[in-house]
Amino acid sequence: MGTSASPSGKNNDLAIDPTAFVEWTKANSRSLLIAGAIVVVGGASVLFARQSAALRNERAEVAYGTAQGAFYSGNLTQAKTDLEALVGRYPSTSGGTQGAMLLAQILYNDGKHDEGIKRLTAIQGSAPRQFASALEELIAAGYADSNRPDQAADHYLKAADASPFPAEQDGFRADAARILEAAGKADQAKAIWTKLAAAPGSPSSVEASLRLGELAAKVATP
Repeated sequence: MGTSASPSGKNNDLAIDPTAFVEWTKANSRSLLIAGAIVVVGGASVLFARQSAALRNERAEVAYGTAQGAFYSGNLTQAKTDLEALVGRYPSTSGGTQGAMLLAQILYNDGKHDEGIKRLTAIQGSAPRQFASALEELIAAGYADSNRPDQAADHYLKAADASPFPAEQDGFRADAARILEAAGKADQAKAIWTKLAAAPGSPSSVEASLRLGELAAKVATP
């Protein structure tokens, strides 16, 4: 004989016995309460973390605005003090990252390129990802301004790798090629220009072709 079925046609084996369910919940009430508490605490922790991060970002932006105000008013001493406090307190925020970049530029202007570069490299691991290429570009500028073309070109190429925009990527590669060419490193510059010239859709392709022609003319000149 087949298994008996309810009038609705469903198998009784799948039905839940209300009395048994009540007894089970009574027997396991402590475990259920603990599990519920864990869910509530876990959700509250996530919410608290998100609110704390938002508050930190907001405070960092306010502090950055204050430091910017001092900078643009010409009070560089106060701007530097405010920026150092900002970077130290909110290193992983958008405002803190921008503060480190502005502080590096102030240090560059004071001729303290190594200190500025150190400030930038110190935050690279914690800075928001959208600043990756800008940080590499500013590090490259520090090396370029202090006459270290190899390091500058290396970081311009890293900036290209970090950028999500093809046009910007080629722009950084062109920066690397220019500084190498100016430093007399024609072969390295030529390799970069050749790749850029082969990309007809690139905004740097025309310049790349011209640069290759100039390099070829120099080689041909006795």
